[in-house]
Amino acid sequence: MVKINVGLKANGDFVRLLRIVLGIAFMVLLGSKLEAAEWLEITRNASGTAIYYLDDESVHHEGNKVLFWDKRKVSDDPDFNEISGYTEMDCKEFNYRTLQIIGYDKNGKSFTDHDAGQWQHIDANTAMAVFYGYVCKE
Repeated sequence: MVKINVGLKANGDFVRLLRIVLGIAFMVLLGSKLEAAEWLEITRNASGTAIYYLDDESVHHEGNKVLFWDKRKVSDDPDFNEISGYTEMDCKEFNYRTLQIIGYDKNGKSFTDHDAGQWQHIDANTAMAVFYGYVCKE
């Protein structure tokens, strides 16, 4: 029998390594899912510099709440080209929050944020109001 020493000093090191490996695997799987998604154009801003999309297959209803992936492509932002968000929308309370963000800067470098945002009211005549009309329809 051959023993391999990977240099893990304690159980804590193993758990830390396992979290890193699982985190990388999750991001690879999530990234490939978002690339393969069928994005439905929902709306554009008045100047046409931002286009908003919905992954229609990701829409999941849980009571008064809806979970879905949205994407925004922008042409006038000096830093970012594309931002996707996993959004939770409360159809009864007319508010939403972003649970996760994945974005790409102008150089193609990706970034992520897994912290759930604060609940925000959906203002009339905004992209989120258009999303509301689409995903909260009965």
